[in-house]
Amino acid sequence: MQNPQFSLILTLRYLIKSGIINLMSIERVQESSDASNKTWLVFMAGETPYAIDSSSIKEILRNNAVFPLPFAPSYLKGVLNSYGIPFAVIDIAKFMEQDALESKMFLILNHADHVALQISDIQEFHKLHDVTEQSLAQGAESEYFNGAIKFGETTAPVLNLEGILKKVRSDFEK
Repeated sequence: MQNPQFSLILTLRYLIKSGIINLMSIERVQESSDASNKTWLVFMAGETPYAIDSSSIKEILRNNAVFPLPFAPSYLKGVLNSYGIPFAVIDIAKFMEQDALESKMFLILNHADHVALQISDIQEFHKLHDVTEQSLAQGAESEYFNGAIKFGETTAPVLNLEGILKKVRSDFEK
C-alpha cells in the first residue's frame, strides 16, 4: 500500500508540470491567507499604547541586564545579551520624546540589525479581524508609524520599524 502523502506529492508534481496548477497562484493564496492571519501585539511605552505586527517579534524578555553604551543617543539604553547575541536596546518612549522607561521588559525584534525595544507592558494580541486599521490624523503621520489600529475604545499607532531603525542609523553616523 502506497503512502497517501507520497501520492499527493506525485499528483501535485504532475499537475504543476502539466500546467494545470500555476505555482504563482499557490503563492498568492499563501500570501493572502498570511495577511488574513495577521496578528498585532499591543504594548505600552509609559502611558502610550503602540502596536506592532507580531511577526516582527522574535521573543519577549523580562529582567535582562542592559549594559550602557557611552556616547550613544539618549534613547539607546545600551546592549542586552540574549543567548550570546548582543541586541541594541531602544527605549521606545524616549525615542518618541516621552519620559524614559525604567521597566526591564523587552521585545526582541525579528530583524537583522539585532534590536530590542524597551517597553512598559504587554497589553494584548489582536487578530486582524478584531481591529480596524486606520490612517493617522493629518499632521500626525510620521516616518515612525504605519497608520494605527483601533480596538474597542483604544487606538494604537502601528510602529514603522524601518523608519525607526533608519533614524537610529543616522544618529550613529553623526
